Amino acid sequence: MIALDRADFVFFRNSLDKCRKGLFQKNYLKICSESETVSINWRKSDHKSFSPILFNNPERALINKSLLYYNDILAEIQLPTAAAVLLGLPGGESYFRHEIADNFPLLADALLQQDKQAFTDYSRRVAGMGRGLTPTGDDLLHGAIIASYYFADNISFIESTRKDFHTASLKTNIFGKHMIEIGLRGLTPEVCRKFLISIALGKPDRGIFKDISVIGSSSGFDVIIAMIYFLKNCLYNRNKQIP
Repeated sequence: MIALDRADFVFFRNSLDKCRKGLFQKNYLKICSESETVSINWRKSDHKSFSPILFNNPERALINKSLLYYNDILAEIQLPTAAAVLLGLPGGESYFRHEIADNFPLLADALLQQDKQAFTDYSRRVAGMGRGLTPTGDDLLHGAIIASYYFADNISFIESTRKDFHTASLKTNIFGKHMIEIGLRGLTPEVCRKFLISIALGKPDRGIFKDISVIGSSSGFDVIIAMIYFLKNCLYNRNKQIP
């Protein structure tokens, strides 16, 4: 996959439309028209993958070890988000704590059970909820969806719900909408990807936690909490510890 910003894409497309010849080699692409040349060289770049990894049969003891480690770190911090209520921790405004506690657990259950109507309904309630450049509800949605991509093997269900998220996204701002939309495509910041991989491998890392927690004023914490909640209370049965 090659990612281009809008200006580069327009230039690339216009040149491609007029191309006369080109050259394609390993990690190198060159397209020429009579007056312009476009080349992309990624020979020296590091390998990057943004695709979710499906941990279909993870070792639960390793996951439990990681979740407990990250939960303990969260308990040491004065959390700046009402999402803390999902882990029984203090933080955030009481109104949003109640709204999150009433709606997010049902959203997460619907996601796991692949209940399209319930998932869409509760997503509409959660989207745009809370404070921040990307509202807390949108960060929670993103975290739960990404955790589902990596651990719950329900990609086809998530993809089938995309068209129903237009109304959910309208309740929030452009940044929140972006978080929801990339989550529905299985995409997430690299550090979030590393966070989930560390959980699956039973190798929790304070450095990874720190890197994700500094995303926005509270977005990183929201994503962390959503992922931990989904794995601990939904994927492995609500209110039941992973054996």
